[in-house]
Amino acid sequence: MFGAAGTVATSVTNLTFAEGANVSWTYDGGTQTAGCVNVTGTLTLPSEATVNLTGSGALHSDQVLFTAETVEGATDLSGWTLNNVPQGSYASILLIDHQVILKTLRGTVIRIL
Repeated sequence: MFGAAGTVATSVTNLTFAEGANVSWTYDGGTQTAGCVNVTGTLTLPSEATVNLTGSGALHSDQVLFTAETVEGATDLSGWTLNNVPQGSYASILLIDHQVILKTLRGTVIRIL
């Protein structure tokens, strides 16, 4: 399990997640980079992982979980699961421009099938 917490970014050289990894991420309702992990080398992503959210305050859209110089592995993170999303929010994980982003929406989500 890998975790990032608080408002200070953590920096590592390379980071590889195994398939089915569990990630603990703590948010504080603060800045969009609170708890961000900065990978100065290569970030290798699995197609499936679980992100366990803990914290207080609101989740802000476009919060950066990981940013990297180089990204390898999965580019479609739709197989990532989020646990403990605050009530009244909808969240998903996306990979955009070498950043793993937590996208959130507030309010009621209506799915049209």
